[in-house]
Amino acid sequence: MMLLRAAPAALLGLLIGCAVYVEPTEPGACPEICGANASCYKGVCVCDDGYAGNAEAAQGCQPTTAEGTCEADEACGLNAYCSEGLCYCNAGAVAVCGSGDCLAVDSLCDGAQSCANGADEAPELCNPTVAMDWSVVDRCDDGIDAEWRLFAADRDWIWPNADSVFVTPGFDVDVPESIECGEGEWICFGATANDRNWGIGADGSLDCDDCCWECGDYRVDVPYLICD
Repeated sequence: MMLLRAAPAALLGLLIGCAVYVEPTEPGACPEICGANASCYKGVCVCDDGYAGNAEAAQGCQPTTAEGTCEADEACGLNAYCSEGLCYCNAGAVAVCGSGDCLAVDSLCDGAQSCANGADEAPELCNPTVAMDWSVVDRCDDGIDAEWRLFAADRDWIWPNADSVFVTPGFDVDVPESIECGEGEWICFGATANDRNWGIGADGSLDCDDCCWECGDYRVDVPYLICD
């Protein structure tokens, strides 16, 4: 269901395989929202010092320092070396897999999974982030507020999070919620009120045919939450 989008041909913030730090410009200069560990430079998002990757994606800038301490290069992961007791990624590589290994930047978002956990192809790493508005109105006049969540169809991500839920504030009340998601990924809706379920349910365990929408800069008016 997910539509993968390739990373830009030129990964900004890289020069001869190394991350380059530049001073950010005034707020709002970039046409798009820069991701974490990124700054705006002359209207373009670039990764901060010590990071490399896709600066326009939510988590596109990945560290160039590998995980772990060391006494020799052999103690570090793949594409990494030891320096003064710490592991660092080789030039042009980033610590994206979470395993201590470093992956070549040009392997990020290329459509082929290189990390065992698929982290190098994750939507939040590869796709620009957009704000998506949701309107969920409880039109079941049973006196019970519904709990609801949004689930990424192809990754382990939940809004607001795995430990909390959105709650409808009474019958026929519209209180929109906004999330940040990877452009092009699919987001599925689920809600629960006592023994009633809509979409895939607030725990995400049910199946549905028409409760998922493609992430984009628009508002979804969820046509659910009516009594059977």
